[in-house]
Amino acid sequence: MKIYNLLGECVLSSPSPLLEKEGNIRIDVSGLPAGVYFVRVGDWVGRFLKI
Repeated sequence: MKIYNLLGECVLSSPSPLLEKEGNIRIDVSGLPAGVYFVRVGDWVGRFLKI
């Protein structure tokens, strides 16, 4: 799993994300500044906004 900022820089990397029962992924992003990020897990790519 990798998280990228809008500049395409990898800002967080983890060998395997924590999966919850519902299939959700829990990621500690407390160290990242507010902004838009993209998360890649295998072939899946999603995005999220940290406020």
